[in-house]
Amino acid sequence: MPNLEDHNMDKMFQVGAERHDFSYNPEAWEQMTILLDEDKKRRRRALWWWLGLGMLLLLGGLSYLMLQQPVAGAKQAADATVTEHSDERAGSEIPAPKVTEPAGPSVERDEIQMETPQLSPVVSQENSSSTPNSLPTPTGSLSQKTDRNLIAETPLGGAEEPAGAPVPPTEALRAESIAQEEISQAPLAAIGPLSPMPTVTLMVETTIPERSVHPQTLPDPDAKEKVASGFAAGIGGGLVFGAVADDGFAMAQPRYGGKVEYRLHDKWAFGTGAYLNDVCYQTTTENYTAKAGFWTDGILPSTITGQCRVLEVPLLATYYFRGSRASGPYVSGGLTTYFMLREDYDFTYDFEYPNVIKSWREENEYQHFLGMGQFSIGYQQAMKRKSAFQLESFVQLPLTGIGHGEVRLMTIGASLSYTFDFRKR
Repeated sequence: MPNLEDHNMDKMFQVGAERHDFSYNPEAWEQMTILLDEDKKRRRRALWWWLGLGMLLLLGGLSYLMLQQPVAGAKQAADATVTEHSDERAGSEIPAPKVTEPAGPSVERDEIQMETPQLSPVVSQENSSSTPNSLPTPTGSLSQKTDRNLIAETPLGGAEEPAGAPVPPTEALRAESIAQEEISQAPLAAIGPLSPMPTVTLMVETTIPERSVHPQTLPDPDAKEKVASGFAAGIGGGLVFGAVADDGFAMAQPRYGGKVEYRLHDKWAFGTGAYLNDVCYQTTTENYTAKAGFWTDGILPSTITGQCRVLEVPLLATYYFRGSRASGPYVSGGLTTYFMLREDYDFTYDFEYPNVIKSWREENEYQHFLGMGQFSIGYQQAMKRKSAFQLESFVQLPLTGIGHGEVRLMTIGASLSYTFDFRKR
C-alpha cells in the first residue's frame, strides 16, 4: 500500500467499503488492503491484455494489406505476359501465297499467256508447223486454218527470206484479212485450254516460312522455379514485457540480438540465435517459491519486484507463406533456452520489521534449457540485393519455473530486424 496521510487513507477505505459492501471499521483495514490490491491487479491485467490484443490485430491488418499488393501486381504481370505472347503469335503468322486457279475452256489463248508467261508455250517460226497438230478441232483438222493465221509470218513461195526483209503490202493485207475472218468463224472450243495447264499449280512454290517464336520456347506458366537451399542471417532489436501469472505486465525493457537460419528451398527455414534482454516483473509470495529458510523468521514480503538480465537462445522453425525471398507474412515456433546472467530482487513489507531481507542478487546461477515455448507472427518486406526487413510480434510461455523464485514468467514483445540471404539467385 502507498504511504498516504490519515485523511486520504480514511477516504480511500470509505470508497472501498462502499464498493465491496464491507463494514467500515479500523479492525477491517488489513482485509480491505488486500481487496484493493486485487482490484488494482485486475485492472492492470485487463489493460495489458487489451494492449497485447491490439498489437496482434494491428500487425495482422498490416500483413493482410501488404499481402494483397503483391497478388494484384502478379495478376497484372501475368495478363501482360499473355497479351505479349498473343501479339507475337499473331505477328509471326504469314499468309500463304494465293494460287491462281487454272483457266476454264472459255478463256482465250492470249489471256492464258498473260497469266503464265513463263509456262505457256510460245509459237515461233521454227515450231509453227507442229503447233496445229496439238490442238483438237471439231471439224477434223485445223491445220489449214492455222497455216492461214501464220501467212503473215511465213514467207510466200516457201522460200526463206532474210530477217528484216519487207513484206509486200498487197500480200500482207490479204493474209491479215483472211486470218481475221478465220478467227471470227472458228468456235471457241477450237482454241481450247492448254493441256499442260495443271503443271502450273505444281510449279508454284507454296512453302510457308517458319515462325520466329516456337511454342516450345514460350515459358510454362505452371512451371515453378526451384529455389536452392542456403543460409540467411539477421540482426535487430525491440521491446519485451514480462509478467508472472495474472499480475499484469511490467514496464517495457530493451531486447536486441541476431539470428542465423538455414532456408530449405523456398518456404521452410530452421534457425537459432542469441538475444540479450532485461525482463522486469512484479508479483507476490504466492507466485514466488524461495528456498527453505530464506525468509527471516518466516516473515513474507507483500510485493516482490524482479529485474533479470537474460540471454535467450531459441531453436525455431519458420514458414514463409509467399516464399523466403518474397514479401509476405510468416510464422515461427519452437523452444527457447534461458541463461540467467543476473537477477535482482526487491522485497516490500507491509510493516517495518528488523533484520528482514529487503533485496537479493544472483549471478549466473540458473540456466533453463528449452524451458520456454515461443511463437511469433510477422511480415517480411523484401528489398534489393537479397536483403529484407522483418517486423514481428512474439510470445514466450514458461515450461518450467524461472530464476531464483521459480516464477511462471511470461513475456510478450515486438522486434524489427534486417536479414540478408546468402543463397545464389
